[in-house]
Amino acid sequence: MSLTVESLFTLGGVPKTGLSPTVEIWEIVGLTKTPVIGPISMTDVGDGYYLYDFTTGSGFDPTKSYTTLSDGGLSLPPNERWQTSQFNPIVITLSPTDIVNITDAVWDEPKSAHLIGGSTGEALNMIKSDTAQLRLDALQIIALITEVLKYDKNRTKLDSVNKQLIVYDDDNSTILRKFQLKDSAGGPSLTEVFERLPI
Repeated sequence: MSLTVESLFTLGGVPKTGLSPTVEIWEIVGLTKTPVIGPISMTDVGDGYYLYDFTTGSGFDPTKSYTTLSDGGLSLPPNERWQTSQFNPIVITLSPTDIVNITDAVWDEPKSAHLIGGSTGEALNMIKSDTAQLRLDALQIIALITEVLKYDKNRTKLDSVNKQLIVYDDDNSTILRKFQLKDSAGGPSLTEVFERLPI
């Protein structure tokens, strides 16, 4: 944002070209004015118009009030030599209803409408996707840990006929897993258990 000081200089009511006007700018606080810029040359844009672009880099602050004085130069009579202007910041006052409407328009906006690459909308969509996947992964991990703990705490039984170790689920009747028990020679055994193989 910038403040453009624009002046139309005339001589006898006719636009005057070829001038070298200057402008001064003051910041206004209450009844006090503080010099900010100037005198500084204005740009001739033709047909008697002269401009000065007061940009952010020059110290312009859109929240402050400024007054300007343009000087067309000694070749103009006093009644056509000087021009003033004033800049007052725009003050936007929102009612409680306005605030609610703006808030609703932002937070109730469908996320599918904001998928442009590199945008905040895309980033928020990606976060939602990542956290959904993270929740899924966490649930899978919990399920795995829960099952592993069953092998440690649940009912187990040795099947003497089939030479198997049987692990039951939490209800103590549903078979969770069977293991074939073998001796060091690879034969079924309950007395010399060398390894167990899941069935």
